[in-house]
Amino acid sequence: MPYSIQKRLLIALFSITLISWFLIAIINSYGVRSEIEELFDAHLAQSANILLSLVNEELYEEYKKVEGHSDIENGALRQIEEDLESHKHEKLLAFQITVSERNFHFSSAMAPKQALSDNTNGFSDSMLDGINWRVYTLQDPESIITIRVAEPHSVRDNIINELT
Repeated sequence: MPYSIQKRLLIALFSITLISWFLIAIINSYGVRSEIEELFDAHLAQSANILLSLVNEELYEEYKKVEGHSDIENGALRQIEEDLESHKHEKLLAFQITVSERNFHFSSAMAPKQALSDNTNGFSDSMLDGINWRVYTLQDPESIITIRVAEPHSVRDNIINELT
């Protein structure tokens, strides 16, 4: 049965349209994934900066109360630990706080026992206890306080897949 020119053009146009939509959907999904990754990374960096500011402020306040550095009590750090233990988002984010000159280490409930990253500053990916983590590490200028904030890649991937 011979096809008319009109049917051939209609089939060709329909095929080109479907292929175009498919390619546009793939390109958009990669673009969306990239933008969401940047958003999540910005969130990690912001969380680390907030934690660093909190620890710095508590140490500074404690330092003002005591005359000598060596006599500083751990009260401020214990207060930070108590405040952070019950945070409502602790299942989504893991963090580790280390104050080197005070031998203070605190981790959220979700954080693994070993350090989330060996980086001194910046983003990294690490595999710990079978979980793939996206980690942001931040140190104060004196390298006394180290903050590591991380989230499992699975959390990001689930959200990205839902959105795309």
